[in-house]
Amino acid sequence: RYCTSVCLSSLLLTNKMSIPVVLLVASLAGLNNNLPDRRVRFVASTNGGHTSFQPLADLFISQNASYNVASAYCSSPGPLTKNSTLPDPPFCYDNWTFPIRKALPDVLQIPIIQLLGNNGPEHFKSPYIFSSLYVEWAQKWNFDGYMIDAEFKGDDDAFVAFLKVFGEALHAANKTLGVFLYPDMGKAKYINPLGAVDYWMGTWGGKCSSIPGALWGLHNYNKETNSSRANMMLYPRDAKCDGHGIEEVFSTMTEAKVAEIGMWANSQYLGGTWLAAMAAYLKGE
Repeated sequence: RYCTSVCLSSLLLTNKMSIPVVLLVASLAGLNNNLPDRRVRFVASTNGGHTSFQPLADLFISQNASYNVASAYCSSPGPLTKNSTLPDPPFCYDNWTFPIRKALPDVLQIPIIQLLGNNGPEHFKSPYIFSSLYVEWAQKWNFDGYMIDAEFKGDDDAFVAFLKVFGEALHAANKTLGVFLYPDMGKAKYINPLGAVDYWMGTWGGKCSSIPGALWGLHNYNKETNSSRANMMLYPRDAKCDGHGIEEVFSTMTEAKVAEIGMWANSQYLGGTWLAAMAAYLKGE
């Protein structure tokens, strides 16, 4: 699950040139006040079913100084109708949401809603039903917002209309909306101008030495589009950073003013050096 340098080049993410202004940039709202200025996200993804979230939750709690956003695939919805309901409680509640909330009540809980294949376009046909259900769910289970995993194949115009409805509904409830772009970061040109979207995350699965250049590319993208929405999802397993490389990643995060870095759930690759650097970043050191 990562985007190669070929994918990133579609946005010209490089530290040597800025992106030509080709977007019709609307007036952009700032990030929702619920989001801290510096964010490290732990993304728990499992293929092992319900119970496999528990060890990931335990790991998150044990590393509380180094994360302030918790995300997990708490929902992969099928087609919805006005009579649809969502799991009550969410299937990840007992072994993800509840233990983290109990141990670390200030950590933001932002579940990921996965839209794969034709699943996305099905929801785009009924954005108000979708929004009503998921906002109610967020309020009931004390979620701070959602991140859409945009892996669908379909109409980008319909996706934009869907995000406007969903984001506005979440904002009315004081919740946030983010978008995770994988594998096609080209959708950023449709998402970035939307005031209904608080942030988006591009994916990077390259070597550690190339991460700073990708971060400067995100910086340039934010600068050219007069926003602070572009952030990075990282795969520590693939990056294979040593201590110097990890230090450079976070020093570049600060210099390039990229607010958030997400760590995909291969958490066995997050050793003490990663954790110390994350904690220092969150403290502004």
